[in-house]
Amino acid sequence: MKLNTAAITDVRIAFRPKTYKRIFSSAFSGTPLGTGPGAARFSSIDGNFNTLYAAVSLATAIAETIIRDRFEGGGPRLLFSSELTGRSVAEISATAPLDLIDLRTDGCFKLGVSTDIASAKGWNLSRELAQYIHDHTTVDGFLYRSRLTGFNCVAIFDRAIASKLMGDNVVELTATPDLTVALLELSVDVVIR
Repeated sequence: MKLNTAAITDVRIAFRPKTYKRIFSSAFSGTPLGTGPGAARFSSIDGNFNTLYAAVSLATAIAETIIRDRFEGGGPRLLFSSELTGRSVAEISATAPLDLIDLRTDGCFKLGVSTDIASAKGWNLSRELAQYIHDHTTVDGFLYRSRLTGFNCVAIFDRAIASKLMGDNVVELTATPDLTVALLELSVDVVIR
């Protein structure tokens, strides 16, 4: 990937997320910081690292993890209850400041890379950037805005998880007291199924 490597210093930020929300399979509720290979926005192309994703709010975590693009084109904004079961939510907080690439504003512009990296549906370019940053720097990951809600999200490389993150307050998503409010924020109704 071609980028302005001199600008990496300009777009790095020390960031300490507190009680960010992470939604994941309840099969792994005992390991809220666990990761595995993936093919998401900042996942490895080569498979040499894993990435943990979390969002500033439950609503954004639901939008990013469960809803995605399904409501494009209008129509009813419905989720089946079965889409919410079998999932847990954890609070993710940093125990030390994370060294992140900030893509919330002009980070892509300064790096000389496509702004699609921060907000497009396709992930090829963002995965290329993640691979480059992981392999050529000591950066812990990325701070970016959800393209669905506009709120903050983090993507943390596995090398920083054990030393800088803690996962706490793991509960079944359907038992989360904030679920109703989050679904209202997203204008989503749930169909029992």
